[in-house]
Parts: sequence; structure tokens; C-alpha cells
Amino acid sequence: MINKLWKHVSMLGLVCMVVMMASCSRSEYKNAIPADAPVVMELDVKDVIKKSDFLAHKGEIADAIESIDDDPALQQIAEMLRGTDDFGLDFFSPMYVYVLPSLDDGCFLASVRNRSEFVEKMTSLSNLVKFKESDGISWLYVEDALLGAVTKRHLLIGSANDKDVYRDLLEQSGDECFFASEAGKFMDSNAGDLTLSVNMDAMPREIFRMIERKIDDIVDPESIEWVKKCQVICNLEFSVGEIALNAFVSNIPEDQFTMPSKKISEEVFNYLPTNDLIGLIAMAIDPQTSNVDLLKETLEKEFRGEERVMFDKIFDILEDVNGTGVVSVSGNDIENNPELLCLLPIAKENVASLVYDMNNMWGVDIQELGVNIDGDDNYTSITNAPDYNFAPSAKFEYSSSAKTAYVYAYLDIDPFVDMAFDEMMRHASYAERKTYEKIKEMLDEADYMELKVEEMAEASLALVLKSDNKNSLEVLLELLINAVNNL
Repeated sequence: MINKLWKHVSMLGLVCMVVMMASCSRSEYKNAIPADAPVVMELDVKDVIKKSDFLAHKGEIADAIESIDDDPALQQIAEMLRGTDDFGLDFFSPMYVYVLPSLDDGCFLASVRNRSEFVEKMTSLSNLVKFKESDGISWLYVEDALLGAVTKRHLLIGSANDKDVYRDLLEQSGDECFFASEAGKFMDSNAGDLTLSVNMDAMPREIFRMIERKIDDIVDPESIEWVKKCQVICNLEFSVGEIALNAFVSNIPEDQFTMPSKKISEEVFNYLPTNDLIGLIAMAIDPQTSNVDLLKETLEKEFRGEERVMFDKIFDILEDVNGTGVVSVSGNDIENNPELLCLLPIAKENVASLVYDMNNMWGVDIQELGVNIDGDDNYTSITNAPDYNFAPSAKFEYSSSAKTAYVYAYLDIDPFVDMAFDEMMRHASYAERKTYEKIKEMLDEADYMELKVEEMAEASLALVLKSDNKNSLEVLLELLINAVNNL
């Protein structure tokens, strides 16, 4: 069962890459995207072809497709790949998938290089595909159902079974299209190899009313009113040795969100464990932006008497927090005995005094719980690691990357891959073991993940690969070809 599933997933992935890349203008075809489209996705086909070195791998891809199945359509795709056919499409222009304002229908849009060639190629792939000509448009049908339209400039495929919908989109002018709007310009300025735009302002109001009803008991709907006006952009960027997912948000109100006055300090990384570091998260903190007053106001009514005294003392300490805090996980047995370390930019004597009061009030001896506290006038360490020594040591390898951010996270991939693989292999059949080994070969290419928030409305999550001499997209394509060939 697992082996069959892996076969289908590998086949689907390879065919999808072929369809996207094998379609390698004139920018006016983009006018078919309406200005108020709430969701738009862009694929930069030209960059994808170049970064994956697709042309050099065409023969290998064709061989892999032929080995999948004897299906005539797959065999024909493989034959086309070995030639110079481009299906009549313009591969040097981006392709788009977008949702119409009603949210009822979605469309795929590509630029056409040669309409008659495209019609001929599509018709030859399947006898279910038919075209009917009228008004200068080639209407595309599959099993007598209207699927879209082809003109000299556009390939427009969608779920709307209505010629008028497609005709209105095809006749839009540049002033009416998505890229003439502020949302389109924001997407254009933050585009990657694959880019997704979600424009909340263009969403039907009924969606927000439904969300507000669901969160009414948790959050005051008015406090998140600004969400209705923001736009979120996510893009994937493939570079040498790295895959990055970047996020950008527009129209965030500055009076509700502010960043700390300083970014992460490299100094705190000197106190991390020197061996077996698995992951960490670091954050710049200062009294002005940590919302301590708001948190105190929210919680203080829950405490009375001695507990209120302790509550006030905790918040007196928190109000003085100013610097970089870190939480890390290390050790060689993360499944059963992970070693946790919390480094806070607070003087040790303040924390020690608080712990003493907690012990007197509640009879909690944290040392008996295996927790040790150490530190100096600048930092306090709280950890369950028995061998941890609070003293400057070798620097964290990626601290220079972290110092440019307000929030930074690091995760070593290998321990989690090994742990998951061992667990799967423990109960796997012979056929499943072979499949798991292929999956692990692919995952072993990953080295670590890195999250950075460098600006208030920008964040990036990067997967760093062990291969640093090729573009990450070419590495993925080669892994996919190898997976299909070994089915």
C-alpha cells in the first residue's frame, strides 16, 4: 500500500514539473486577472526552467515518464519532451492561477505563442479534448463540458461553465486588471519563483462575519478589524543550497504593532550548549514592545492575597527585561530526554529571589525537580541539563545570521529524520522498508531550517541543503527523477 502510494506521489510530482516547465511575451495577457481577485498565484516559468537546468535534464525526465506506465498520453508527453515542442505556449512569461471575486470559480492563465499549434497538440493528446471556434476565440471542451478559452494571447482555463465569464475576463483593459491595483503592485514588488497573494480587502464580507461569530468568545472582533484590510504575500525562492519561503504583509497598523528598539544580541549565543544542539528560538525583548502592561492588566484580577504579592513581583522583574532571550533544545536523546535551556536577559539575583519566595509560599524546590539556575548580572540560565555550565563558550555557528533579526529560530533536521525513520522501520514490511529508504534519501539532503523576522511585516523560513554547489530546484528535480526511476 505504502509503496503504491509513493509511486503515485512520485509520478504526480514529476508530471506536474513537466507540465509547468514544458510550457516555455506579451504582458497584456495578464489583463485577464481582475483587479479585485482575492487570491492570485504566479509561477515564474522562465526562472524555474533556468534554475532547475530543465533543458539539460529533459532526456532523463522523458525516460522516467516512460518507465512509469504504458499509458499512451504519458508516452506522448515523453516523446514531446525529447523534441523541441513548447505546446504553442510562451515559456518566457509567468503563469497564473487565481480566484474570481465571488470565490465560486478559479482560473489558470498562460501566455500563448501560437494558438493553432497549441490546439493541435492538445487535440492529439486525447480524443476527449475538442475546440469550437467563434468570435475569434477557440473554446476548449473536455467531454462536452466547457473548460476555457484560447486566443492569440491567452490560454484561460477555469471552473466557470459560462462563456460570458471568460469573455469578460479576456476583454478587460490594463486599467481594470490586478497588476494595476495596489495589491498587484505589492505582489509584483515581492515576487519570487512561486508567489501567492491573498488580499483580505477583496474577500467577501460574509467570510469575516462568519469568522467573527466563531471568535467572539475569545477575541474582541474590533481588535482585529485591521486584518480585513491587509494583504499577505508568500513566495518561494530557490537558490544555491537553499529553499526560502518569504512572507510580507501590507497595511499593518503601527499603533498596534511595534518592534523592539534593538535586534538580537550575538552575546547571548556564547552561553549555549557546545554539543548536540538541536534547535533554538531567540527573541529581542524590551519593555516598550513586550506588552507587559497589557498582560498584567489582563491577568491581575485573577490573583488575591499572597498570590497577588508574588504576581506583582514577577511583573516587576518582567518590566525590566531588556535584551535577547533564548530557549534551546539539545542532547542526543530528544525523544526521551531532551535537555532544555532558557536564557533570560535578567540578573541572576532577581530570579533567585523570586525562586526563594516561590519555595516559601508553595513549597516548590526546583532543584529537586532537576532544574538548575545560574547566571550573572546580565543573564540567567534555567535548565534541566545536568552537565550544563554557565560560561562563555564557542560561538553559535549561525549567530551572525541571527543578529540581523528580531526573532530567530534554528532547527537541525537530521535528528528528527533519524527518529522518524527508526520508528517507521520498526514496524515496516519489506516493501515498505524499500520505500522508506528512498524517502530518507531525499530527506537526507536537508541540513537545517532557519526562521528570521527582520522587519515588522516580513519573515523568512529557509530550508538549507547539504548540497551547496547546485541550485536547490535542480537538486529537487534530480531527486524526483531518481525516485521515479527506482519505483
